[in-house]
Amino acid sequence: MKLSKSPLRRVATVAAGAALGLGGLAVFAAPASAHHSDIEAGTTCDTETGNWTVKWTVFGYAPEGVPTYHFETLETAAIGGKAGELVGLHKGEEYKTNTPTEGTQALSADVTSITLTETVRFSNNVGDTIHTKTVSRPEDCKKVEETKSPSPTPTTTAPSSPTVTPSTTASAPEEPLPDDLPGEPTPIYKVTCDSMTFGFDNPADGVEIKLHFKPSSGAEKDLVIAPGEKKSITLDAKAGFTVDVTITLNYKGKTYTDTETVKFDDEAPADCDKDSLPVTGAAAGSIAGGAAVLLIGGGALFVMARRRKLRFTA
Repeated sequence: MKLSKSPLRRVATVAAGAALGLGGLAVFAAPASAHHSDIEAGTTCDTETGNWTVKWTVFGYAPEGVPTYHFETLETAAIGGKAGELVGLHKGEEYKTNTPTEGTQALSADVTSITLTETVRFSNNVGDTIHTKTVSRPEDCKKVEETKSPSPTPTTTAPSSPTVTPSTTASAPEEPLPDDLPGEPTPIYKVTCDSMTFGFDNPADGVEIKLHFKPSSGAEKDLVIAPGEKKSITLDAKAGFTVDVTITLNYKGKTYTDTETVKFDDEAPADCDKDSLPVTGAAAGSIAGGAAVLLIGGGALFVMARRRKLRFTA
């Protein structure tokens, strides 16, 4: 029996052929397997803005005698926001093999992830397959919220010429007027059978006086009496007539105001059935005194009157 015809001989022949084929394949594949690239990445976060930065590190591995490589393709794609320019890595530029090559890229706070895609070719003209690396935004990369300080309490400065709208609701002054209040205003008050007159004779060294009148019938009226002025206002009156008189003045940045209700029935002369002339004499004095109290009772002028002992006459 010849060995060439033996099944064992045929098996040995096939095995030898396969071994030779694999050996030849290994020879041709060895250079390619030694050439490849790899990508690593790290991130940093700016907690003041929430923006973050990715640091790419690319390795071009090659056998001895292959000094450089370059990127044939190189691009990044961000998802969810804006990505800055890739710094440190450039397509077509030569880089040393077996040495880490670094690049950085700034990303806005709304970028959720970014992917780097590259292919390289070595200086011996051996290329590598495409490689990608995706990096996600760090979970703890958040903007630190600033603690808001309480808003400062607004301060007000008294204007040179105070303009305060008189209030029709009685209110006590913040504090009594000081002793150095200038001027001594004299009340003007007259009552006839069909009218009531209110006002002040304000001295030149006094302060501005504002009067607001809210009658039970007719329109509301205002009267402003500047220092050095003597002014009054006359309201039509009849039985049942009342008027709310509000006095307001400002001094050293503080506002003083008071409202009193004056009833015509309480002040009308007893002899109104005979004539309608203004009341004079002793009756006028008592009425004027009562009017002064009504005008200034409980308010800033009353305090001023007590301290400065003003005399009010009709």
